[in-house]
Amino acid sequence: MQQGTVLGGRYTLGRLLGNGGMGEVREAADGLTGATVAVKTMLPRVDDAEGARRFAREMEAMQRANSRYVVGLLDSGTHGDTAYLVMEYVDGRSLDRLLADGRSWSVPETVLMLWQLAKGLAHAHRHDILHRDVKPGNIMVVAEKEAKLCDFGIAKLLGDHSATDLTGAGVVGTPAYLAPERWAPGAVDTTLSDMYALGCVAYELLAGQHVFARERSQGDLRELHAQARPRPLHTLRSDLPHALQRLVEALLAKHPEDRPSADFTAAVLEVPPLRALGESAAAARMREYAAESDRQAAAADGLRRSGSLEEARREYRTIVRRRTLLQGPDDDSTLRARQAMADCLWAMNDAEGSIRLCREIAADWARTFGDTGADAIATLQALAFRLGVNGRHAEALEYLERIARARAETRGDSPVTFTAEHHWADCLLKCGRAAEAATVLRRVVTGRAQVLGADDAETVRSALLLSEALLACGEPAEALELLRQLAARGPGSPVHTEAGPQGLRERIEAAERAGRGRGFFRRRGV
Repeated sequence: MQQGTVLGGRYTLGRLLGNGGMGEVREAADGLTGATVAVKTMLPRVDDAEGARRFAREMEAMQRANSRYVVGLLDSGTHGDTAYLVMEYVDGRSLDRLLADGRSWSVPETVLMLWQLAKGLAHAHRHDILHRDVKPGNIMVVAEKEAKLCDFGIAKLLGDHSATDLTGAGVVGTPAYLAPERWAPGAVDTTLSDMYALGCVAYELLAGQHVFARERSQGDLRELHAQARPRPLHTLRSDLPHALQRLVEALLAKHPEDRPSADFTAAVLEVPPLRALGESAAAARMREYAAESDRQAAAADGLRRSGSLEEARREYRTIVRRRTLLQGPDDDSTLRARQAMADCLWAMNDAEGSIRLCREIAADWARTFGDTGADAIATLQALAFRLGVNGRHAEALEYLERIARARAETRGDSPVTFTAEHHWADCLLKCGRAAEAATVLRRVVTGRAQVLGADDAETVRSALLLSEALLACGEPAEALELLRQLAARGPGSPVHTEAGPQGLRERIEAAERAGRGRGFFRRRGV
């Protein structure tokens, strides 16, 4: 359409701002208000029913997506056979032009720009609009600091099955920013496909190059998006916060369910350490998130208790992803959520998955907080127990020793410490390390006798285990002496119940046979 044309008796077309396959955009003067606007007209094409539908969808999408961070729709109409949209005029430059000129942004500037784009997408997604072509060329930057999404020409309204996903040239959208799932014929569009594209934009903003800049000459884009791992951002930029790198990696996840939503992406950008909107907004957002996260965890716990294990596992997985992005992978709340997921896997009879996850959590607790905290010890206990149930005593031994040493460090000579040392010694004995077990158990028996009394059931239990260790390591005389001391106690002593299937009399006889078999009783220290 020519410069100088007046549309709707109001909008006088001026210079060309841009054009594409469907239409062109011109600057225009609004004769009613005097304001400068942008007018997009549909190119005249014979019998282009699909083009007309797309133009109508773009108009509806822009009407719904009324946000500060989306170029606004002001008016629409027809001029003869030509449909047109009147849009907010953005006095800025497109992001792709700025990147081509070598413009770079500081981390705070980038964080704010990504927050603006996330908020724009969140608004669109809440109104059931999929942009489907998020890329630097469709982002206008005002005063080089405020970003606005534009060009909803291939947007899709959720529930509108008339929108095509394929054209003669291939999939709809720009291949360099196309999520892996959008390459498949008949694939279902979701809001999380837009988030992958935002991840590509974020990577480009931070690195100054496309996410697969190095690999594009060596492989086809479809394969790269589906299989390749982008070069880690920290290798390209040294001032990058870990939280921002984790967010970009999550946005670029190959599976849609592993990506954060637009709303959640904005939240991650608001809280420490990124703080897109400043300290006070970050504190408010964290309070809001903490309450929401606690509710989610309580709901997941309820599902697990009720036996809805698969649903609980999905909820825990979501909680872990969200806490990792908002609070970091080493935050104690994140580690507790991971432990809850490990417990859920155990309840689902996925022993190997649960043990593997517990190992990772135990290592993270140790690296970040040490072994002495209650949560760290609970993870070590769960891991040792699960390994023991599966007969993997040699693997459990390391964790039982760590528990015993942590208890001794924090609780000293206490019943809790003696219990931990008893379990450690029991595992040593199962692993054929009887002499070491006996050394630990001598200390436990003495300590329990002093703290709990010689006739306490726990003291007796450790004494009986010590007699087994002594026999196993070739100390039948010491074992016999210990057993005879136990037998001398009155009928009310728990020794008679704690002796187990092999009664006390049988244990004494076994010790005597062991001594006779050697021809003498070898006494300790002789």
